[in-house]
This record gives sequence, C-alpha cells and structure tokens, in this order.
Amino acid sequence: MACTGGVNFFTTIAFTLMPVLVLRELELGPEGMGIIMAVGAVGGLIGAVAAPSFAAWIGGGPSFLWRR
Repeated sequence: MACTGGVNFFTTIAFTLMPVLVLRELELGPEGMGIIMAVGAVGGLIGAVAAPSFAAWIGGGPSFLWRR
C-alpha cells in the first residue's frame, strides 16, 4: 500500500508540473502542450487497439509479462 501511495503521489506531482515545464521552461506555448497531450492520447489508442491482437498472437500470460 505504501508503494502504491508513493507512486500515486509522485505521478500526481509529475502530471501537475508538466504544464509548467512545457509552458514556461520549454516555451512551447499552448499549441505545444496540446500536441504533446494529443500524441500521448494517440499512443494510448494505438496500444488499446493493438493489445487484443498482441495477446492473441503471443498468448495472455507472456503478453502480461511484457507490460511496463
């Protein structure tokens, strides 16, 4: 439980500070922030579409071990 709490805490900090980093330090502006978030969303959609095929191809157990 402490591990999960730590991961949740630091993930929240990272996602809270990411817009500050992108907008202030990298000076990408709102468009850059939108592009970064859109690329992440597209990657998630591709993973969601590919996961069933990958699991059927390699099997449920081994595909579970490949996760990160």
